[in-house]
Amino acid sequence: MTTRRSSIATNPFDVIVSTPVGDRPHPAGATPPSDRRRFTVFLSLELQERARNAAFWSPGLSLAGLTERAFSLALEEIERSNGGPYPRRLTDLRGGHPVS
Repeated sequence: MTTRRSSIATNPFDVIVSTPVGDRPHPAGATPPSDRRRFTVFLSLELQERARNAAFWSPGLSLAGLTERAFSLALEEIERSNGGPYPRRLTDLRGGHPVS
């Protein structure tokens, strides 16, 4: 069995992939990768497509970066109308539909 060689001399992504995550630069003000965790939410297909389009056409913007920025701006607005940040919650959130 022979291994298949790449059709290109060098892979341009080798530099990115071989760089450990902790050593990669991140934009000023961005959360360091070690302080990040997956956060899954359901969004309308239209909103998902708008976000993908914005990330695609904005150099240096990723979906994760866009999402973090959007959450931050939305929370600042909500907390401002609340008169400041909310206190820490006493228990974990329960899944399911929110109670009105």
